[in-house]
Amino acid sequence: MGSYMDMADEQVREWWREALRDLERASAMLELGWFDTACFHAQQAVEKALKAVLRASGAIVRTHDLVSLMEMAEDRGLDTGGIDMDDVDVLSNQYMAPRYPNFREELSRRGVHYEYTREFGELCVQVARDVLRRVERWLAERGLIRP
Repeated sequence: MGSYMDMADEQVREWWREALRDLERASAMLELGWFDTACFHAQQAVEKALKAVLRASGAIVRTHDLVSLMEMAEDRGLDTGGIDMDDVDVLSNQYMAPRYPNFREELSRRGVHYEYTREFGELCVQVARDVLRRVERWLAERGLIRP
């Protein structure tokens, strides 16, 4: 039976593998023209990647708020320089907006509207790719994954 650290490291790798799968799904949905679904999977990719960083640091966090997760990961050494946090906030809303009309209505009342176009889908996927590149570097530098 493995040590606690071995199990924790494996959990980090599981979070990372799931993040990569969601990024693949986001890219595939973008190619199919399912832009709302691409945005959802891009959000999931970033959430899971950031949770890999946090898990590697011993934290177990239960939130879908990407801005909060980014701040926590940055506190643990993740390079977030140059990432537009407004884009991260937009991506954070993609956890619910593509799937729940009532959430879109709530956002609309606050003056936030999303039109699921190719351009918007590409933005979501690009933000996810950028964050995942940084997380990959962070995990590799700590010997948790091979780049």
